Amino acid sequence: MPDTKLITCSDFYFSAGSKVKDLPVQEFSNMGMEAATTDQVAGTGKDGVKVRQSKPGPVKSTNITIVLSGTASKSAYEWFSKVNPFGKEAPKYDNQLEDGKITGYFDGKPVMEWQIKQCFPCKYTVSSMKAGGAEIVTETLELVAQEIKREK
Repeated sequence: MPDTKLITCSDFYFSAGSKVKDLPVQEFSNMGMEAATTDQVAGTGKDGVKVRQSKPGPVKSTNITIVLSGTASKSAYEWFSKVNPFGKEAPKYDNQLEDGKITGYFDGKPVMEWQIKQCFPCKYTVSSMKAGGAEIVTETLELVAQEIKREK
């Protein structure tokens, strides 16, 4: 019988290779994959009319948005800066692609996990802040990934 128990995760954490370790995730979105369909001729029918049939095309992942809760760690910013140097330098993708993961925990135990294969950050933003405000500071990374796998 399939496991249909609903899972509620109270904590999520993001890691990416040796660059980013166990950063608390406030929110993540747009993590997915899609396959474009093709419209190819499958042959000819009666009276020479072409018969078309859609077929699945290559699968590609969507860019993932991860909102990280503010911590003292600068690792997300430093990773982005190494891959995307400011100024006239060209982006440095060599040795910067990392296998990442988002893990969801319930009662201190991992219950869900997504592997984000060969990813790199393409966007980095920081939340709005006001003096005297009580909001949690967040850092947002947008990741490009080669593949996404659900492990748990």
